Amino acid sequence: MQVSVWVPIIVGLIGVLGVVAGQLVTTWRERTREAAAFRRADQIYWRDKRLDACLALLVTMNAWRELRRRHLG
Repeated sequence: MQVSVWVPIIVGLIGVLGVVAGQLVTTWRERTREAAAFRRADQIYWRDKRLDACLALLVTMNAWRELRRRHLG
């Protein structure tokens, strides 16, 4: 029994399509991971900026409180 010529061609095409689909899925997942890592880094950066601003405000308010306490007695 002989196999038709189109059977190996179809099997080869299915294999190539499988490899291409695997690469597309891998690329998509990698981009998704990179985007998530970028969002996390951005959130951490802005959280740290907010904390620094709040700390500076608290230090300034404490200094004003101490000046007020000294002058008002």
